[in-house]
Amino acid sequence: MMMNLMILTIIVVVTMMMLTKMMIIILSMIKSMIIMMMSMLTSLMIMTMMIMVLYYYSVVVGIVTFTGAQLIKQARELVEQVVIVVVSLVIIIMI
Repeated sequence: MMMNLMILTIIVVVTMMMLTKMMIIILSMIKSMIIMMMSMLTSLMIMTMMIMVLYYYSVVVGIVTFTGAQLIKQARELVEQVVIVVVSLVIIIMI
């Protein structure tokens, strides 16, 4: 009877040790999954921020390009007017 109790105690202790090891493994796996999910979330956030930056950069470039084009157009018109005035003065002086 005493032998059976010792064997039963050993079985219970070994089972508890195995369950403890299994729980440690499961918790380690859960920890790894959480770290992986956080990494994926961080990557997604970084990618979203990059897309937003590129979009707003494109909008700003479009505005700057449009403004630059308007300035170049106005400068060209001003230069044409100045050239016309200068040419007219040269013609008047030559006559």
